[in-house]
Amino acid sequence: MDTIEAKGGMLDRTSRLALTAAVVITFIAAIVVMPQSGYVLTTLAWFALPQLVIIAVVTVIARSGMAALGVAVGLAAWLVWFRVWVMTQPPDGLIWLSYHFSLPGGVLGALVAAFLVRRHRAPLTPWRHFAFGALGTVLGIAANQTMLCMTLVHCVP
Repeated sequence: MDTIEAKGGMLDRTSRLALTAAVVITFIAAIVVMPQSGYVLTTLAWFALPQLVIIAVVTVIARSGMAALGVAVGLAAWLVWFRVWVMTQPPDGLIWLSYHFSLPGGVLGALVAAFLVRRHRAPLTPWRHFAFGALGTVLGIAANQTMLCMTLVHCVP
């Protein structure tokens, strides 16, 4: 079973592996988008720390490593996609702030997914936990980014 056991609150083996993969994916995405500068630890903290906090909260609420893995994949895909988009824009020192402004949508989507996974009446397979986490995160980010582009951030050249 891919949930926290009732006794002791420990994650089972599948959840521990999925959670480890989530952390590794987060760091890989942060390293991939990292600009070439001498501030490696600061840059890693700038990109990876918000994602790790979201993953930790989802793990506690959903009690599922696979849901956390889905959230990590959604957040990493958004980070890499955002980096690709930044490369097509004219140089702007504040452009990465819009990435961080979009994370509240990811948090909201991930939390909704975590509560759905935890409260679902019928038992879900681990891959459905993953799908709930990834889809909830991506939909939350998309909704938030849409609102940002309509109001605060100039997204289209």
